[in-house]
Amino acid sequence: MIYSLQALGYEPKAHPVAFLARLSRHWCSIAGEHSLPLSCDFRPEKFGRELGLIAMVNVKEDCSFSNRLVGDVVASNLTMASSSQCLNAIDNIDSRDTILSLLSKTVEEKVPVLAHGTVMTRKQVSKSFDALALPFAINKDNDKPDIILVGFKFDFCSTHLTTSQPNQNETQPH
Repeated sequence: MIYSLQALGYEPKAHPVAFLARLSRHWCSIAGEHSLPLSCDFRPEKFGRELGLIAMVNVKEDCSFSNRLVGDVVASNLTMASSSQCLNAIDNIDSRDTILSLLSKTVEEKVPVLAHGTVMTRKQVSKSFDALALPFAINKDNDKPDIILVGFKFDFCSTHLTTSQPNQNETQPH
C-alpha cells in the first residue's frame, strides 16, 4: 500500500535516505534540462553496495511493465522474479499493485517519483519502504520512458501480520 506518491521534477531533492538522495543527484546530473537521461549514462558502479536495492523495469509500448533486472533485496521483499517477469503476473497482489502504481505515475509524469508505503513480504511480514523511481530513455529522440530504475529502502514495521507467532502476553508451556 502506498501512503504517498510524489512527482519530484528535475532538481535533485534532499531525502533522509542517503542512498535515495544519491540516486536523485546522479539522475539529475545526467539528465538534460527537461529531458530524460539515457539509460546508458547511468553508472551502476557508483552504487556498488546498494545494487541489491535497485530494480530496472522495461516500459512496453502498451505501458505494461516487465523486469529487466531486479536486485536480490528487492526480489526478496517484493516477491518478484529477478528477471524477465511481466509485472502484471506477480502473485503477491499487494506488491503488484504497489509497484504498478509507482511505475505508472513515473511514466505519466516523466520525472522522478518518490513513494512511501508498506508491503507484505512472502513470509507475511509487513515492511515499510521508501522508493525513488527514475525514468530513462534508450535513445535521445524518445520523450517517454523506456526504462524505469527504482531504488528501495526497506524497514520492518513494528507489527508482524502472522498468526503463527504466540501472543507475547500468553504463557508458554515448559
